[in-house]
Amino acid sequence: MSGGSLDYLYYKVEDASRYIKDREIRALCVDFAKVLHDIEWNLDDDIGDDTLRRSIHDFKKKWFGPRDERLKEFIDDALHELKEELYNMVEVHE
Repeated sequence: MSGGSLDYLYYKVEDASRYIKDREIRALCVDFAKVLHDIEWNLDDDIGDDTLRRSIHDFKKKWFGPRDERLKEFIDDALHELKEELYNMVEVHE
């Protein structure tokens, strides 16, 4: 059946996350939407319990473990985006 028992809640969370300015919270919501997806698909017998357990394990490992490396990645991404934006200001577009 490919989901549906929770009215595709995972998609709504993922879609709403686009409007969150805080990078860390936005990333958490996207990752949590993946867990919600697997919960819904498990309820609909589209994936097994093992797949759901792995999804939950991976989420907890990422979000409840050390946070320093993740924050450094967010900082690096933000600096890269800023650099590209600033370079675009000086490039000549014909």
